[in-house]
Amino acid sequence: MKRFAYASIALALGLADQMSPAAAVPVETVLYSFCGQTGCADGSNPIGGLTAGAGGNIYGVTANGGVSQGAGGVVFKLLPDGSEATVYAFGSDPNKIDGIQPMAGVLELNGLLYGTTLTGGEYTNEALPGGGILFSLDPSTGVENILHSFGNVGDGFGSQTAMVNVKGVLYGALNWQSYTGTIFAFDLSGQKEKLVYTFCGQTDCVDGKYPSAGIVAVKGTLYGTTLEGGTGYGVAFGINPSSGTEKVLHSFSKNDIGGCGPDTTLLNRGNVLYGITTACGKRGYGAVFSLNRSTNAESVVSSFKSFPTNNQTIFLPGLIRVGKKFYGATVGNGTTDRGEVYSVDPDTGKMAAIYKFCSQTNCADGAAPSAKLLAINGALYGETIAGGAHGQGTVFRLTL
Repeated sequence: MKRFAYASIALALGLADQMSPAAAVPVETVLYSFCGQTGCADGSNPIGGLTAGAGGNIYGVTANGGVSQGAGGVVFKLLPDGSEATVYAFGSDPNKIDGIQPMAGVLELNGLLYGTTLTGGEYTNEALPGGGILFSLDPSTGVENILHSFGNVGDGFGSQTAMVNVKGVLYGALNWQSYTGTIFAFDLSGQKEKLVYTFCGQTDCVDGKYPSAGIVAVKGTLYGTTLEGGTGYGVAFGINPSSGTEKVLHSFSKNDIGGCGPDTTLLNRGNVLYGITTACGKRGYGAVFSLNRSTNAESVVSSFKSFPTNNQTIFLPGLIRVGKKFYGATVGNGTTDRGEVYSVDPDTGKMAAIYKFCSQTNCADGAAPSAKLLAINGALYGETIAGGAHGQGTVFRLTL
């Protein structure tokens, strides 16, 4: 299952069957390099994805830094002038009630930021790291409000994936440590959390196990994937949030043409969901796959040809859509390959590597892109968990 180990970034998808050269050479600019302040007070190892906010600000989180150079993490704000400001540093409370290690990006709703942490919270003690929290932040004052502490009454433990807002209700997945995984809901009006679905509730976990990626809401249904379960290699599922009823759309297998071990948030286009598998498939290295929501028919968009890894399950950035193309990133193997940004045409399957990280001395341009990209005015914005001027990650812009 998915565990956090930022020092072991080791996932790369390599080149695809129909790799073609990019038509133009994109320009990469590092907007900010983390750990530029004493003790990494500005945060280190950004992860989870960026959010475009009001006033041209960009918000994100780091897994470490802040109060201490070790585990803690911050919510940060990148201003239009390129300066960075810490909105909140986790671990400020000596008992870690305020949460530790935000692993997923934040949502901006009605002037507030909403997010989760991996550990910490009310149920933290000497024996347990706590189940994490769901929080809100006022970005203008930096005041945190703890909305819910996970780790009690079976609601799950440890959030590593982004939430989605559906008509004032936040939905997310929990999947850390020995838990088989859950989907939760938090009603912003009633300020109350409830359990929507617990995975591995069926014999042999045919309904899925470890929802290690975020969920997407399409026409009232929550869609996502699990890393394991089904026939043993993960499933794609749909859940009715009102009834809590789950339907397995596809169960991946080691002989699946679309690969196995799906590990990214799905992307919806029309009536089709797109995602990425991390192994198996035509060449054994995973693929970009599509899944028809009406027929559950699976197809391969493009199969990857290489997959250097040290067998650590890390973070695999999902796909975004810009015009007719999808864009994503590979993490790299931590040595010879430090990750790249690529494009893929969902209609033709043609894939192109458009930027390779660590192209500059000492990886000043960043290394190991760690989250789904964000498109703003024709440019791609993202994060690397390592590299940069101080070796602790960057926020970058890639002009297409």
